[in-house]
Amino acid sequence: MNLVLRPLEEALTGDEASLLSPEDVHVWFGRTDECEKAPGLVEERVSARAIPSGPTILRPGLVVRRSLLRFLLSRYAGIPPSSISLRYGSWGKPTLVGGSGLANLKFSASSSGSLAVYAVTMGKEVGVDLEPVRSFPDMGKFVDRYFSVHEKRAFKATGSGRLFFDIWTAKESFLKGTGEGLSTDLREISIVPAHSACSRIRVFSDGAWKEAPWMCYRLGLGQDVAACLAISNELEPALGVLANPPAQGLLPTPRYANPAFRTARGENRLRPSTSAARILTSFDSSSKSRCLNSS
Repeated sequence: MNLVLRPLEEALTGDEASLLSPEDVHVWFGRTDECEKAPGLVEERVSARAIPSGPTILRPGLVVRRSLLRFLLSRYAGIPPSSISLRYGSWGKPTLVGGSGLANLKFSASSSGSLAVYAVTMGKEVGVDLEPVRSFPDMGKFVDRYFSVHEKRAFKATGSGRLFFDIWTAKESFLKGTGEGLSTDLREISIVPAHSACSRIRVFSDGAWKEAPWMCYRLGLGQDVAACLAISNELEPALGVLANPPAQGLLPTPRYANPAFRTARGENRLRPSTSAARILTSFDSSSKSRCLNSS
């Protein structure tokens, strides 16, 4: 598998189609506020407002992000953005509507404030998630309630906020990829970040922990941002990683040993639209049951 990380603004320049082989995973990352006035995207934003929004109410920021998604997908599909049509599963997972070629194009998206990340593959299910690293009350109680036994052990050994969000984004990316959302007991999914950038996924089934045919990759999108990509049908780490990386690429080994962690710099600027903190404070409300795939 070849994991390619590219700046989001590159997707808005040029008319050439993006080439994607079955072995490629393209990850696009950037700031939506730096892309929203790009040529062609303004018209697409107007068009996006007329599209059924699935399980999510269309807010201005969401219109921009969805317009970027349609713009991106049109490059791979070789059709105008206005011809891109999306269908949503019962837990909010979006898929393309169209012929067999479009059906093989898989994608996922996540955002936090003006930051957005998109992942696109051919034939393999994919999920991606990002969150700003920050503090919030009762982190330990949340870990006790929703983390697996392995994740609890790893977190309690360090108390690291960075590790918490690395685990949380890994779990979310996996659930986005499977499309199961919060219908799954989060304690029965175990993803402990390894020293390398990739981690295996274990699920509890029939009374035992078993490896899932998925792999999680920790993405380096900034010091104060945790991000993870989950890809299906992967039992071995990626052989080729990164082409034209915008900044850091895959994260170096995080320093989890320090139990103290700080609130992300510029937290107001990075305020998430569908944040882990919001999920934590009202996790059991029905309005959050679809949040994993709507951001």
